[in-house]
Amino acid sequence: MNASSRCMYYVRFNGKNYGPAWLAGLGAVIVAMAGLCFALGFRHGSKSARAPVEDSAAPAATLDGAAYDFASLDPIYKAAKVAERNRDHQAMLALARKVVAKFSASPLAYKLLGDACYYLDNYDDALAAINKAIALKPDDMVAWHDLGDIRMAQYQIPEAEAAFRQEMKYGPGEPLPLADMAAVSILKGDVGAAEKFNQQAEESLKTTPFNNHGGELLEGWMWEATGRNYMDLSLPEKALASFQKAIALDAADADAWSGAGDARLALKAYDDAVDAYDHARKLVPNDGHAWGGLGQAYYNLTQLSEAADAFEHAVKLDADNGTLLVWLGRTYLDLDRTQEAAASYERATAIAPRDADAWYGLGWSYLILERNSDALAAFARSTALDANNVDAWVGTGRAYLNAGQVTEAIAALLTATRTEPGYLAAWMWLGAAYDRGLMPAEAVTAYRRALEISPGDKAAQEALDRDVSAAGAGQ
Repeated sequence: MNASSRCMYYVRFNGKNYGPAWLAGLGAVIVAMAGLCFALGFRHGSKSARAPVEDSAAPAATLDGAAYDFASLDPIYKAAKVAERNRDHQAMLALARKVVAKFSASPLAYKLLGDACYYLDNYDDALAAINKAIALKPDDMVAWHDLGDIRMAQYQIPEAEAAFRQEMKYGPGEPLPLADMAAVSILKGDVGAAEKFNQQAEESLKTTPFNNHGGELLEGWMWEATGRNYMDLSLPEKALASFQKAIALDAADADAWSGAGDARLALKAYDDAVDAYDHARKLVPNDGHAWGGLGQAYYNLTQLSEAADAFEHAVKLDADNGTLLVWLGRTYLDLDRTQEAAASYERATAIAPRDADAWYGLGWSYLILERNSDALAAFARSTALDANNVDAWVGTGRAYLNAGQVTEAIAALLTATRTEPGYLAAWMWLGAAYDRGLMPAEAVTAYRRALEISPGDKAAQEALDRDVSAAGAGQ
């Protein structure tokens, strides 16, 4: 059984990608959706979609009788926002520093700087900038939102919740803090509270005026935020409805198109997912999330060359993403590009050494390349991380068979059959191992079990007939 025949669940948490081993360590409850192997981007506060509020007040000036932050009118600030939309975060950071130097009393300037640092994973500097914004304007709802986002990225969930509760204090009943509370509730494992907060956020969206919060652009972004929460709650149909509302408000919102692609991927509407991800990548060509999702959609359509091309683009844009490298390796294996698959998996295991799927894929690549001892070592790492990885146990058995170590092969394959009793390949290879060990009666039992799982399987029937004869047993 090749590496593509098993799914690997994948979530994106504040712009970072993590596999199931990380989720278990965090203890978060994020349910992997049935049939969805790559839930790209389903996380609150996506780094490409921070709240686009541009009129948060600083005490420096007034406009129409209200405090107004003139930093938002500055050409350098506007250039930084363009860089943000284009995912050019290094340029955004350089411009944000200039805005801060020019508007040293502007909360908006410090929020811009904080966002730029956040995108670049420089959380200490991001915290310093956002805390400065809060010191300048303690009732700035969006600054508290940004602080919560940073704490979530640092996996400091209680601190994130505290920040979001301050956000609720300064924006009671508004959709942004309600959606934030839904997101943090998901990470706490409180699904009921998460659904309640998310529904309240959408109800608020229908009634709250947006002229004080950036107009319709924020309204679209908020529908996108509730959509991401629904994805985390394994409710892709509701998520798709939210993303479609965001697109209706702003058809140039690449993140909303990516979210729609994610939802369609979860719903197994792969052609529609391709269309959505295409929209996203055309709007923002360097969006690694859209390229990765496009790869997954093509993979599920068995358009493997297109999938490999999309994953290659995604990896160029996000070279330290171990999960993308695993998917690229898997696609290479299916294309019989085994050397490239091994190289991709080697990079993945170096980046994510606790990813059982990466080690399994590497073991499979080595097995095909007849690097038997390397394959055994890789499979051992995989099963040490995930003792229920039945494919890794089957791979271990096959590698031992290749090495002529029949006893060890039988032990590994028996573990595979105990791990997943209904797995046809495990019983077929166990039968083959018994054959190698000149144990036809045991092989007969294995092949009969294989036929119970897959009645009429030609290979199993032929092996059974041969071993029945060898064992001198009647049918």
